[in-house]
Amino acid sequence: DQAYRERLVALARSLQVESAVCFLGLVDAAEKTSLLESASQLWLCSHMESFGMVVVEALAQGTPVLATQSTPWSVLDREQLGRHVEPTPTAVAQAALALLAQSEPERRAQHRRCREFAAAHYTWPAQEARCQARDALGVGGGEQQGLALGGAAAGDEGDVVVETHVQHRSEE
Repeated sequence: DQAYRERLVALARSLQVESAVCFLGLVDAAEKTSLLESASQLWLCSHMESFGMVVVEALAQGTPVLATQSTPWSVLDREQLGRHVEPTPTAVAQAALALLAQSEPERRAQHRRCREFAAAHYTWPAQEARCQARDALGVGGGEQQGLALGGAAAGDEGDVVVETHVQHRSEE
């Protein structure tokens, strides 16, 4: 949206941060992966977010995430994958600075935790194990469907998976 971009550029100029902000526009999947992998952190500042797929994409690349508490990502604090903070400018700024102030060994450890968490929870093997465990307990009763996001081909180790469950109603 060109009008929205122009408003953002004007805002950056008025805040005198124009030289520190880069508006990339639309990027392809490979470029997005590269950008997420090279980022020091990803911010998800929202007043309401039901999931935020970009969080999983960032974690899969080893990038810590700073998300506001109006998102469902409290696991960021619990698993030391980033920060889950109040949706205020001060809280976001303090958390961002704290992440940036980490030592190199702390950053490497967090990078590893992010990748491991994404692999354990959002790859095809992780989803398959979850479905098998649920089926073994007799939970569900419909067919499993999944959608792979990222990776070169469905089933690649780096794929991110969003699972859906389709429940069929029995006909009377």
